[in-house]
Amino acid sequence: MILPTEDIRPPKRQRTTSSGDDLPILIDDEVAHSSRGYVAFGLTSTSGPASTKLGHQSAVPQQQQQQGQQQQDAPPQVLGRQGLIDRTQFLCLLQQSLSSLGYAEVAAELESQSGVPLEGPAAKLLLEHVGEGRWQDAATCLADLPAAISPYALAQAQFLLSECKFLEALHRGDTRAAVACLRGELSPLAASCRLGERLRCLASCLLCLTPQDLEAHEGWTGVGGGGLWGGSDPPRGSRDWLSGGGSYAGNAGGQQLEPHPHQQQCTTGGAAAAADRGAAGISPSSREGCGQPTLPGAGAGAGAAAAVGRLRQRALVQLRCLLPPEVLLPQQRLEALVEQALTWQLAGSPLHNSPGAVPSLLRDYSCGMEQVPTTTTQVLHGHEDEVWHVAFSPCGTLLASGSRDGTARVYDVRGRGAVALRHVLRGHAGPIAFLSWAPKGGLLATCGADRRVRVWEAATAACVAVLAHHSEAVTTAAWMPDGLSLVTGSHDKQMCLVGLDGWVRQRWVTGRVQDVVVAKHGRYILATTSERRVRIFDLQEPDPSCTREAWVQEGDTIIAMCLSQDSRHLLVSLSTPELHLWDLGAGASLAPPSLPCAVFQRSCPARPSRFVVRACLGGLGQKFVLTGSEEGKVYMFLRSSGDLLASLDGHAATANAVAWNPQDPHMFASASDDRTVRIWGLEASVAARL
Repeated sequence: MILPTEDIRPPKRQRTTSSGDDLPILIDDEVAHSSRGYVAFGLTSTSGPASTKLGHQSAVPQQQQQQGQQQQDAPPQVLGRQGLIDRTQFLCLLQQSLSSLGYAEVAAELESQSGVPLEGPAAKLLLEHVGEGRWQDAATCLADLPAAISPYALAQAQFLLSECKFLEALHRGDTRAAVACLRGELSPLAASCRLGERLRCLASCLLCLTPQDLEAHEGWTGVGGGGLWGGSDPPRGSRDWLSGGGSYAGNAGGQQLEPHPHQQQCTTGGAAAAADRGAAGISPSSREGCGQPTLPGAGAGAGAAAAVGRLRQRALVQLRCLLPPEVLLPQQRLEALVEQALTWQLAGSPLHNSPGAVPSLLRDYSCGMEQVPTTTTQVLHGHEDEVWHVAFSPCGTLLASGSRDGTARVYDVRGRGAVALRHVLRGHAGPIAFLSWAPKGGLLATCGADRRVRVWEAATAACVAVLAHHSEAVTTAAWMPDGLSLVTGSHDKQMCLVGLDGWVRQRWVTGRVQDVVVAKHGRYILATTSERRVRIFDLQEPDPSCTREAWVQEGDTIIAMCLSQDSRHLLVSLSTPELHLWDLGAGASLAPPSLPCAVFQRSCPARPSRFVVRACLGGLGQKFVLTGSEEGKVYMFLRSSGDLLASLDGHAATANAVAWNPQDPHMFASASDDRTVRIWGLEASVAARL
């Protein structure tokens, strides 16, 4: 008969044992059968087949506890809330940053305390060889570096070392060694890393008769310690990676090159040795035991030593860009990472509109509408009839307005958004519908209903040209990039490319032209008529009079267009309350879009517009869309999201046109049928003026 399963453990009871003083200690059997077979506070074990002393066996858990405590005390290998920062790399960045700030001793102490070296032994040896001008040893050390280096980057680095060896030999007058280096080292390397042009430039250095001629040939000004070339321009035939332009094969971030942070004076070798080694980038630990660097021959003078010092210094800076960061840390890496984070914060703030804003390192950057111009700072009177157009000059220092009264007024833009009248331009026999500034801002074209286009000199108000090539009212004009010719459109169903001398270079027969813009550095002309589409004219076609098929098709009448400063985005104003933004592509040619990339909806009644109401892009990075309206309001949208930011009151009649100052993101102007031009700015600027 099988009995039911029962707990076979003995019943809970207490028994006695003896301590060292023969005093009875009460122990529960459950405690005696505890985990690992050790009895708390006891001296013997009951779990094993034989009774053993706990004094020996308890050493195992004590050792495990000590190891666990050591693991808890050890610093973590990753840092940050998300564990994305490698501790060792972060310590290297701290050392480099401390050294660049002038705290080399603190950096050395950090290296000693943490046990994390800024550079490995091989890298320090390479820096020492280059700083001392031991080019053959540096080339050998370069080939023995432990990290994986791409063959192309390795060839570039070897070419750099051989070039320095060649230039130093030539500078000290050893022409035979220089020729041997040119033939035996530089020529094979130039073929492998495609530096034939630079090789020819180096060969021409053999024609220099004196060290001063060589310095002039290679741009060694000897002033300011400006790096390898010293001057503002690279030497003839040099590549960016050799001339300090910042574009290196191993420099993905395109960092600006600066001298290495470890710049300490050496006690031997004088000022020249300090320039060669201290500025060359040799860490303090690697300088111990360094001998006097090899400088030009006796009597060469401090000028020659300084030139060679700049050569070696720049070579080290370039090596840091060519070699992987595991070998040599890029220059000012921590500062670059911090700047990237701050730039990301600025880009992530949709209302950021202050180019001079410096984000704080102590808090995340944020801003609101206080950086957006939404307050009227000035009201300009003077026109005797409706103001139909307003435009800033490309330099942002001049503002022009055109009116139905047949005059144009030019204003000076002064500090804090204030403007003052400079000229009143008279000459048209009818209303002025459109204004267009030349690319350099010195000339202003006014389009009139009197079938004339007048070109004025902004500085003197002199009329320098009168173009009478249209038979009806001229509605629009756009300058070509050369500033010597314009594209004009008229109600006579013609669009013309005309020079300032009045000669019509090209004529296109279209519908009644509403607006034209010149895109992609003058290659394309975009025109809109009553066809509800934008037509394209490619001036590089064999027959410029031919047009392509419409690449922007709208469902409503297009009344105006505005092109972004980079010619990529086209803002189209429709007769409906909508505005469409079209992406034309970032390349040199136009990429016809099928749909708009953004739609902006004005909150005015959904009825066809009776007037031409113009819009524009503006603000920092042209992140805002601005438009007038028939009800007199000025609407401001955020370009990235299409959200309506503000509906600005002020005008008593239709707001016909708006213009954002291209150089001042805190200023724009609006023109209205109420015969005024309003200047808009920050609320803080109004308070400052008061």
